[in-house]
Amino acid sequence: MVFLARKIAAQKWLNSNKTEVDEDEIPADAVTVDLRTVDATLSFWACEAIDMLEQVATAIASTFDHLQRLDVVWINHGDVVAAGIEIRLVPGETPYATFAEAHRDVARLDLCRLASIAIMIDGSVQSKRVKRFTEKEVAGLLNKAIDAKEIDLSQLKDSLAKKLGRA
Repeated sequence: MVFLARKIAAQKWLNSNKTEVDEDEIPADAVTVDLRTVDATLSFWACEAIDMLEQVATAIASTFDHLQRLDVVWINHGDVVAAGIEIRLVPGETPYATFAEAHRDVARLDLCRLASIAIMIDGSVQSKRVKRFTEKEVAGLLNKAIDAKEIDLSQLKDSLAKKLGRA
């Protein structure tokens, strides 16, 4: 099964943090923080197996200004298609070039389609289809990719390279 993964702030979606809304509702803060569109698109990474989440995390983290933990959520590719939402193959802007072709833009988003994506993400979070990578794990993934020559160190932000002990 193919799924689509992206970075979120998982704590904003969790039931325990839904103090201002009912348990079965999606907090607006989660949507406005994690589903900010650019040109009516959202960035995702296509995966065929759960173990590819490490590659997703590496691709995303390699764009960071600073070393930080990372939550990655995944939704079913087929559910997105069934909802009538367009998925475009657009190479990712990441220093992790070997994974750039796995990038997808979920496109032509209007309020209804964005709400559909929010419902899918909320369902994934509530079903524990979200993986947290600690700061230490993120550092390990990035250093592994640098050592394997999959990331050119010169393409990382200086502040990130310094935290990795590479500056």
